[in-house]
Amino acid sequence: MTRDWWKHLILILGVIVVIAPFYMMVSYSFKSPGEIDRGEGGFFGRQEMMVDERCVKLRDPNRKDVAAAAHRFPGASDGEIRDALVAEAEADCAMRPAVFNYTKAFTEAPLLRYLLNGIIVTGSIFLIQVVVALPAASRWPSSSSGAARPCSGWCSSAF
Repeated sequence: MTRDWWKHLILILGVIVVIAPFYMMVSYSFKSPGEIDRGEGGFFGRQEMMVDERCVKLRDPNRKDVAAAAHRFPGASDGEIRDALVAEAEADCAMRPAVFNYTKAFTEAPLLRYLLNGIIVTGSIFLIQVVVALPAASRWPSSSSGAARPCSGWCSSAF
């Protein structure tokens, strides 16, 4: 090992400082909120099933739903039928944290539209740079001696 080992150490620490937030962000996207709060589960988390409360609320049974499901639960009271329907809704709305997090992200925010906007902006900037840079680059011809002249043609009259 050379005398410059400390330079490598500083570079490695810099890489850790830069990469750590991205690592944590991706790791948190795979975990449930409880695992994030408790700081457990490794990189991917335990992937225990979790219930989407919004989905359950959307499927909250009303009187018509209870009356329509009465034939499936013979001899049960309306409260028991409603509880059974809520339990079915919770079972149907249960999913793994990674699936839940990414499904929620893509349904509640137009992420694909944001991606398309980013592609359009990046492409526009690239095209504008090419349109400006190519004519500018052609205005720097080399002299007969082989040395580049800083200004020739239309810009020489300005100086």
